[in-house]
Amino acid sequence: MASLADCSVDVYSQAGDVGAALIDYNYTRNVVFGEYICTPFKWEYLVNLVSVMLWLVIARWLYDAYVRARRGGAATPFKLAEELTKRDNPALAIDFASFLFAICLITRGSLLDLQPAINNERYFGAFFTYQAVGCAVLLVSRFLNDKLMLRKADNLKAIVEERSVAVGCVEAGATISTAIIFAAAAGGQSVNFGEGVAATLLYWAIGQVLLLLYGNAVDLITSLPALSPYAGAFVDPSSGGPPTKTATSLLKEAAGGNVAAGLSVGFDMVHAGILIAAPVYVGYSLLAWVIFLACALLVVSPLMHLYIDFIVLRGAGYTVNVLRHKNWGAAFLLGLLKLLTALLLMSSYKENCDPQTLNTVEDDYSLGCVVKPAESLVGKLATVAVPNVFNWQVLINLLVLLVIILFTKGVYVLRFANKSAEGGGSFSLDKTLADPANNAVSVSYALYTFAQGLVVVGVVYCPDSNAGLHAANLILFTAIGCALLLVAFKINDCVLLNRVSNTDMLAADNVAIAIFEGGSFAACGIILRASLMGESDYDYGASIGLTALYWVVGQLILLLFAYVYRLITIFDDWEQLKENNTAAGISGGVTLVALAVAMSYAILYYTSLLVVLPISLLSVVVLMLLRAVVDKLILPGDNLDSEIVNDKNWGAALIEASVALGIAFISNMYVPQPGANYVSPTVPYFDVCGSGNFNI
Repeated sequence: MASLADCSVDVYSQAGDVGAALIDYNYTRNVVFGEYICTPFKWEYLVNLVSVMLWLVIARWLYDAYVRARRGGAATPFKLAEELTKRDNPALAIDFASFLFAICLITRGSLLDLQPAINNERYFGAFFTYQAVGCAVLLVSRFLNDKLMLRKADNLKAIVEERSVAVGCVEAGATISTAIIFAAAAGGQSVNFGEGVAATLLYWAIGQVLLLLYGNAVDLITSLPALSPYAGAFVDPSSGGPPTKTATSLLKEAAGGNVAAGLSVGFDMVHAGILIAAPVYVGYSLLAWVIFLACALLVVSPLMHLYIDFIVLRGAGYTVNVLRHKNWGAAFLLGLLKLLTALLLMSSYKENCDPQTLNTVEDDYSLGCVVKPAESLVGKLATVAVPNVFNWQVLINLLVLLVIILFTKGVYVLRFANKSAEGGGSFSLDKTLADPANNAVSVSYALYTFAQGLVVVGVVYCPDSNAGLHAANLILFTAIGCALLLVAFKINDCVLLNRVSNTDMLAADNVAIAIFEGGSFAACGIILRASLMGESDYDYGASIGLTALYWVVGQLILLLFAYVYRLITIFDDWEQLKENNTAAGISGGVTLVALAVAMSYAILYYTSLLVVLPISLLSVVVLMLLRAVVDKLILPGDNLDSEIVNDKNWGAALIEASVALGIAFISNMYVPQPGANYVSPTVPYFDVCGSGNFNI
């Protein structure tokens, strides 16, 4: 469970000064090679990782059986492997990839705050129980989503027979959001195992109802009536007929195959799932849960939507752009920025308060937060509490995020300063973002902005009690993060993709380049976020130096991984990216993100390079082995490399990437939070773990 207590744990310093901490051999020897409680290298973790892979294989057969059962009367028998590798069905690949990723999220939630070697019975018991319950819940949720939200189409028929990517995106968003809520409840505060399972199922049920209500509400709000002044502005090029003037909505468009609408709904579901899950990590108070969701979903998210619509997407209104022009690049941009907003709110919310004592101490807004703990599950649910988000610090966080979104647009447009638009004239980013014929620029820009926003998410995790100092720290370290990301920008051009001109390829709508480049941006943002989270005892100079150092280390490992990836694949990824092979872009770009996720907790918890480097390099090896496992066990049929280079099967690449990302999230749970430097004269500090794991 996350709380402000996480910020008081010395997660950086294991030695007296920063120089000594970086090469603290004694600590490293005990953490990396010693048989102690608080070490990332335990046999239990290896057993768990192998179990996860076996369970993913089981999940593959469960998914296959579920689709077969739902399509029992179909004329053509359903065969998962054939659909994925012979017919190269992208819609089914999206849906299946989200199911596997959801299983990984549930695993991560079930392992939160559990410590192997202390209570192995509960550690493995929780894993297997929540895996079984989680699979059942995901399948039930899919059925409810189909019948109560996605009722305007036969979803499985649309995915399997019609290969509708739009419907696949909606199903994927709903599946992942369900898993996020379930994982939060599985990692919640519980007195005993039975209470934990009961609370998990209860919060899943409530969360599922809220997701269904939210999805239908968004569909209603974003509908475009036939009498709209924009209704006559759309002409379907394939019809050759008069302008379309029929009423439409997001879900109706998604059911009809509009990929932009499907992406929009899918991202909205994930964004809502994160916000629904945030209060569960903090505590079980239903009142605090309702208050936070009301403010987040009914106030902050709509305002962010309007801000992006009018400030970022100035070329055309979002609703018209998505529903009429079918601009999936614009939908991806808005969806990712809403996801970023949800992560910021989650990072800003770490405790509930008794309403009578909320903010009673002006000098420290957290001192007034006192909630009397309840013993029973019913008592916890009925606890009268208010989320501690109504303060200047959270408002400053949101304002800085708005500024960063605008700032990144100004920086990003500079790369096109010498470009000319087709047909003459200067290049316009606004027009390009609104142009459904170019989605590459939207994808690259969205991931670059997302990476910049992750820097803010990292800095705000441990706020200063003084709002002025909080604002100063936030601005300072956000500026440093922005500068380092600009350097990463150059690294992309000069090192990772030195055979092509990224800017020229983006202007030519090369989506493969956009995804690969965007993946490297996001990976850099994740590493910076980890470097900036938590609180240290070092001064500003040392803190800035550590941030820069671990950014450099992270970049070097990412570059090493990129070159190793090129060695183990049978194709020339430069040539494939240049030819706009989206499969190659997804495989390489998302795997870079997975590696950054796997490294992030080591960077967050340890200062010593002698600890961080073994964990990071081991992550590289695991991800390489994982690729072979996915190829042989989860995607039986044609070779994965062959699917990518010969068939350009981006669905297969997405499955590989989703498993890699899911395993990376699980591997975070294999890096325990270290305790304070000093415990007692008889207890070595390397044998004491901290108060829990960060939940994001």
